[in-house]
Amino acid sequence: MGDLGLTPDSSFAELAQVYQEQAATGDAQLTMRLGDPRNDPATMALLAATSEELGSLDEPGGPGRSLLVVLAQTAAQGDPLSVLRSDADTLVPATEQQIGTAVADGQELQGVQLGGDLGTVQLPFVRVGQEGSEEAVAALQEELTSGAADGDLAESFLRPGDEGAAPGVPGVPERVRTTGEAPDEQLTATVAETWSVIAPQSRILALIDISGSMEAPVDDDATRIDLTREAAQTALSVIPERTAVGVWYFATSLDGERDHVEAAPLRPLEEEVGDVTHKEVLLGVTEELGVDTLQGDTGLHDSLWAAYSAMQEEDVDDAISSVLMLTDGINDDSTGGLSEDEVVERLEQAREEGDRQVTVVLIGVGPDVDADALERLATAAGGESLVITDPRELPQVFVDVVARRAA
Repeated sequence: MGDLGLTPDSSFAELAQVYQEQAATGDAQLTMRLGDPRNDPATMALLAATSEELGSLDEPGGPGRSLLVVLAQTAAQGDPLSVLRSDADTLVPATEQQIGTAVADGQELQGVQLGGDLGTVQLPFVRVGQEGSEEAVAALQEELTSGAADGDLAESFLRPGDEGAAPGVPGVPERVRTTGEAPDEQLTATVAETWSVIAPQSRILALIDISGSMEAPVDDDATRIDLTREAAQTALSVIPERTAVGVWYFATSLDGERDHVEAAPLRPLEEEVGDVTHKEVLLGVTEELGVDTLQGDTGLHDSLWAAYSAMQEEDVDDAISSVLMLTDGINDDSTGGLSEDEVVERLEQAREEGDRQVTVVLIGVGPDVDADALERLATAAGGESLVITDPRELPQVFVDVVARRAA
């Protein structure tokens, strides 16, 4: 933890902030995987207990929401402790009972002590139904809550809601602090609802401008296509592995009369393609982008409409579909094609009438971007546009897009 600039008194919020900053640049010195708070009590308790320090979790533009996107998009499916079998250096939230049970079963684990409130998972005593012996139920409740059953609870790595670590729990530091209170119901509902919005898999069709105008210099050291290549590679290095990404190149007449051509199909980054992953395929494809790749003019309108239509038609349940376009931002289609008014009209109509929504993000690269035109197109599709000069900005664009879901 010292390598991260953290001390034993550092809170989970401080750890999460360091992790988010490092993950955004691909330089994370640790892996952190939370569970799904809707079915993992340890994750829910942790997020609820630290929500105030993390920032507003349900505000689309807030810092807490951005952090939650990073954690939700990389969350462990099922028991978070299960991910440690494949990556022992991962940090996951767990209760004392989970750690104790896992260690008793032979798994080597070590608890990490953090400062501040880490939350408490409570197991309430609930009376169900009217049948059975009322006296027996009352006697069981008294036995469990009177202190007489403390030894039996300890054998199961459970304890009463008092301060201090449970005795004999392997891997759990002695200096464990808890609130003794379960998370607030309204707060847990907010966390669960927000998670439901941002957790679904993202499917991104990336359109990369390879027209001749991308040869123009951005500064003394790089051209527009250089900046675009670096931005794409930076994003691929940090986007969650389960994200599905496909790549189209666009210019003019790249495939017969079509202004676009598929460079790589839409697949999860973690999917194996022969002896490599799809992520490695994409890194190889985008690495080849350069001045020698460029050709033709900028068929932006036709390509954007084709991509939007394709993503609407290929929509997948329980996933969010997006079109992300990297361009120098000026439509220059020498072969004709859709006008700005025509593509705006089509996007507006498809957005209003279609039952499958597609998020559109238009990113201008370089100093001559027609920002107003990009903004008009993005607005028509219910999306957003921006201009970047630093490739390191692109991963945050992914976070911001997911964070604004159902805003």
